[in-house]
Amino acid sequence: MTETAALSAGARLSFTGNALPLFGRYFFAFLASILVIPAPWMAAWFSKWFVDQTKVDDGTQLTFEGQGGEIWLPTMLIILLGWFGNLPWPEVAPPGLAMARPLLLLPINILLYLLVFRWLVASVRLNGNGRISFVGSYWPYLGYYLFYVVSIVSIVGWAWVLAAWVRWQCRNVAGDASFTFSGKGHEILWRCVVTMLACLLVIPIPWVSVWLTRWFLSQVSIDHGTTHETTESFQIEQPAHESASTEQAQ
Repeated sequence: MTETAALSAGARLSFTGNALPLFGRYFFAFLASILVIPAPWMAAWFSKWFVDQTKVDDGTQLTFEGQGGEIWLPTMLIILLGWFGNLPWPEVAPPGLAMARPLLLLPINILLYLLVFRWLVASVRLNGNGRISFVGSYWPYLGYYLFYVVSIVSIVGWAWVLAAWVRWQCRNVAGDASFTFSGKGHEILWRCVVTMLACLLVIPIPWVSVWLTRWFLSQVSIDHGTTHETTESFQIEQPAHESASTEQAQ
């Protein structure tokens, strides 16, 4: 079954939050990261509101039960490592070592982000008691991140890598439901370009942010009847003519 067919078989997600409340929460989340200490509780507060604003076509009720204290340590380490990465390097240190510092910290940062992401997914409840979890492992997560960073050099290729990364994340959500992402690279690309251009005007930022958020969630479907087989391999979407010939062969 293709991902498009899977999306039609499942129930679509939709985001019902408005532009100004979403932008305001992004702003307060930014302030919390600067103040450091309240950051984990701000993350839980934001996530709870965001999940409350996420609806499912089939009436599935999504709730968020995560508490900030559960991710206090990884959140603190993420912020502190970010500060450490920007500290001036001693003049006696070799210049190459200072330039390599972000690369040295990257594996630790990715591990911490993965722990926070696992917490986010595990904190979501379906109809009150349904549970899900993210079972993707560290190395593919790191690999997708590195591939994404490298693909930015290509100017446009990052959009296809991002689509593949989100699909991989959805495939590796296990539990009482399966998830599918059907967004394509070119769909992500032009929407992000429009969003960046609109942000140059400043005033439209809240509205284009919620527009992009709604589109991303609308490309996610949930199916209670099947469970995806998790996969650790890299999968970039096939060109249209190849995928069509594959479907005909099947």
